[in-house]
Amino acid sequence: MGLLPGREERLVPFAQIDITSGLSPGYDVAGTSTSTLVNWEADGSGASKPRTALSAHTLASASTDPVVEVAAWGRRLAWITQDSSNIRKLWYQDRGGLTATQVSDSTAATQLGGTSRPVFSFGSGVAYIAGGSYLLKWDPSAATASQVAASPRCTHVAALGQRLLVNDTDNPGNVRWSDIGEGVWSTWPAANATNADARPDDIVGIYENGQEAFVFGETTTQVYGVGTDALFPFEAINAIDGGLGAPYAVARKDGSFFLLDERRAIVRTDGRSREYIDAEFGRALRGFSTISDCFAYYDSSEQRQQIVFCFPTVGAVYARDLTSNRWTERAYYSGSYTRARFPITAATYWPATGQYIYGSSLTAGGLLKNDLDYRADMGGTVPIVCERMTGWHDHGSFEWKRSRGLRIVLRRGTAAQGATPSALEIRVQNDGDAWSDWEQLSVGAPDDYETVLDVRLGGVFRRRRYHLRYAGSDDATLVAAFDDVQTLGGEA
Repeated sequence: MGLLPGREERLVPFAQIDITSGLSPGYDVAGTSTSTLVNWEADGSGASKPRTALSAHTLASASTDPVVEVAAWGRRLAWITQDSSNIRKLWYQDRGGLTATQVSDSTAATQLGGTSRPVFSFGSGVAYIAGGSYLLKWDPSAATASQVAASPRCTHVAALGQRLLVNDTDNPGNVRWSDIGEGVWSTWPAANATNADARPDDIVGIYENGQEAFVFGETTTQVYGVGTDALFPFEAINAIDGGLGAPYAVARKDGSFFLLDERRAIVRTDGRSREYIDAEFGRALRGFSTISDCFAYYDSSEQRQQIVFCFPTVGAVYARDLTSNRWTERAYYSGSYTRARFPITAATYWPATGQYIYGSSLTAGGLLKNDLDYRADMGGTVPIVCERMTGWHDHGSFEWKRSRGLRIVLRRGTAAQGATPSALEIRVQNDGDAWSDWEQLSVGAPDDYETVLDVRLGGVFRRRRYHLRYAGSDDATLVAAFDDVQTLGGEA
C-alpha cells in the first residue's frame, strides 16, 4: 500500500458518522441513506434510545382472546375481543378498577356482528360500535350491549352535529345518518342518506375531527360540515383528489389525518390539500404483497410523538417522529431472539389515567401498556433488539482512506453493581468487502463514568458503512459516533 508520488497524508480527524437520520427503505442500499433502523428512537437532542418496552395491562376476569380494538371513553376503557370462532365481545374497565367487565354474553344480539375491524363512536352517555354488520349499542346503565337492527350495515361510524354518520355496505357510495339527538341514535330514517358523488367511487372510510366529517373514497376525499337545513344537515365543504388505500390506515392528529392513500403513498391531509411524507418509502410500499389490513394510530411516549403504520400481513411496523420527521421500524422479538409479529393490534390514549393502552395479538391476548422500567417486552428475558445500519460514508472524498479507530459517545454506568453489563456492538463494511467481526463496548457498572470510548476496527476504504446493534437489559443511549480517518490519496 502506498501513496501517489508527491502526495502527503491528510487527516480528517473524527469524521462524524450519521446516527440521526431516519429509515429509508425505499432508497437503494448502495446510496448514502440509512437502510436499517429498528427500535432505535431519537430524542430532541438527536441521541438514540431503545423504544419503550411493552408490558401486560393486567385485569382480573379479562379474556385471553386477542383484542382487535380498544378505545377510551371518559372514565372507561372499552375493547373488543375476537375468539377463534370469530365471536366478538365488548368489555370495559372503570378508572381505578382492576377488573374487566364483560358487556356481551353468549347471545349474538349482544355481540358485535360482521368481520371488519371495529370502530367506536361515543356520545355523552351511549357508545356505538361498527364492525361490518349492524351497529352495536352500549349503554352502561344496561347489563349488556345490543345490536341496532334498524341501522345500516356499516364498517365505520362517526358522531357529528348530534347525529351518527355511517357508510352503508349495501349501498357503497352512500352516507347515512341517524335522527338528531343521542336518545334517538338508534333510529335511521330511510331518507337520511346522500351519495358522496364527487366521483362515482365507493366509500372506504368515514372519520371526524370534531368539526367536520371526512368521507374517504377509493380515489377522492370529501369533507362535510354541519349545515342549517334540517332535511339535509350536512353540507359539502370541499373535495380533493386522492382516496384511502386501506379502510383503517388513518390516524388523526391536531385536526389533520395521516393516511395511506390508494397509490400506496403516506400523506397528511386537512381535507383541502395533501402533503406527501413518504419520500423514503415509495418503493418499499409498492412492493408489499398486502396493504388492505394496514391500520394507523397516534402514539407518544416520553418525549416522542409518532404516527405508526402497521402492516400485519407483511409483518412491518413503521413509526414517523413528528418532531424530527424521521422514520424508524418497530420490531418484536420472542425467545431466542426470533423476530415475531409485532403484537399491537390497536391503540388509544386514556386521559383518565395518562396512559397509552394497546390491544394485543399475543397468545395470552389481553391489553398492553408502555413500561419505562424494563428494556424487554412483556418483562421477558429477550431484550429489545436495536439496530442501525448506516448508508455509505465517503467522509467528503472518494480517495483512499485509512481508519485509525472509531470513537463512540455512549451513556454508561447503568448496569447493576456486580452484574455483567450489556454491550453496544459495532462492525463495518469497507467498499465491496465482507463485514468485519463485531466489536463490543460495555455499558459499564455504576462506577464506570467514562462516556467516550474508542474501538479499533482498522481498514482501508473509499466508502464504508457502519452497523450498530444493542440488545441489552441496561439503559443505554447512543449519543454520537466518529471515525478517525486518514486520507491516503488516490492509490492504496
